[in-house]
Amino acid sequence: MHPSTPLENLLILTYHGCSLLLPDLLLLEGPFWLNDKLLGFYMDYLENEVYSNLSVCFIRPEVTQCLKLYPDLNEFLDPLGFNSKDYAVMILNDCDDTKSAGGTHWSLLVFSKPEHTFYHIDSLHGHNAYCAKTLATKIALYVGDNYVYRFHDTVTLKQRNGYDCGVFVLCNLDNVLSHIALDCKLSLMEQITIEQVSKKRMELKNLIFDIMYDECGKDLEENENDKDLEENREGSLEINQNIESEKFMNNLGDDINKIMNNIYLDENRINFLSKEPIVEEENIKKCNNNTNTYSRKRSLILSEKESSSFEDDRTLMVIHESTDEKQNSNENACDSCNVNEGKMRKIDNAVKQRAKKKIIRESELRRSLRIQERMKQRALV
Repeated sequence: MHPSTPLENLLILTYHGCSLLLPDLLLLEGPFWLNDKLLGFYMDYLENEVYSNLSVCFIRPEVTQCLKLYPDLNEFLDPLGFNSKDYAVMILNDCDDTKSAGGTHWSLLVFSKPEHTFYHIDSLHGHNAYCAKTLATKIALYVGDNYVYRFHDTVTLKQRNGYDCGVFVLCNLDNVLSHIALDCKLSLMEQITIEQVSKKRMELKNLIFDIMYDECGKDLEENENDKDLEENREGSLEINQNIESEKFMNNLGDDINKIMNNIYLDENRINFLSKEPIVEEENIKKCNNNTNTYSRKRSLILSEKESSSFEDDRTLMVIHESTDEKQNSNENACDSCNVNEGKMRKIDNAVKQRAKKKIIRESELRRSLRIQERMKQRALV
């Protein structure tokens, strides 16, 4: 409610097109007449919550007033499916003025198609008889099935004051609908009791409060559902991200396996992984031996060069070519050793990375499982 909203405009409840304000609710404290809003609200409740399976047309007080005062009933009764129903219940008053609202008394008119009878139930016997007969005649012409419909002014409990006519109407309405639900003839209907009348105001007030609480609960539930949907969306996104991460990790693991398989199947290094320490040690020793042999031979050649001159340049060129080839072979051996060491580092790094990715993947899976478990628990609640 806005702070500037006056109390007479305070909305209490909106139910199936019926809006109740605070002054409407205060009428139930008595001794006051019940207005058309309260009567229409109770008819809405019975039609939608209690007797929704009955073949009954519920005509609210404001529509009944239009049926009384306007000649064309099709405009009002066709949308209600009047001709397809076996019964109709109408709350009418004694106002005949087409220009202003009013009236001093409520009564109940019931149309029974199976019995071809209109039952008028009035807590002030005969007070609304003329209005009821006029309306019954118009409805009989509207139905137009060549039947003669009787009008029966039903004897009922008489009110003892001038303000409980609306309460009597609601009690009589309960009585009629309960007999229709049991397939009983309305001509055999029993009268209501004064105890039922005395409790009706409190029952109606409690009903309004119950529906108000239910509506508030629905609003809170909708808000909670909106929050849950938002959390579920976030959880779904997180799960999808975890799934994508898991796919990426799996693909990365497959790539690492392919690389390692290629290393295992390398024909030139078939024993590289199975004899890593031995091969590495042998290559280092071979490299050192070749280097030492080369150094000794080169120093021998240089000493011979200094001690004596070569007979011709061709011999010197042959010697240099021989030494260059040996140097290249030694350098190749050293390069092979370095390559092996580089491969070992790559393998170590790949294994470490794979182990790290595996740990991350397991962590993400555990996290997604926790999120799914939390969502299941919320769904159960």
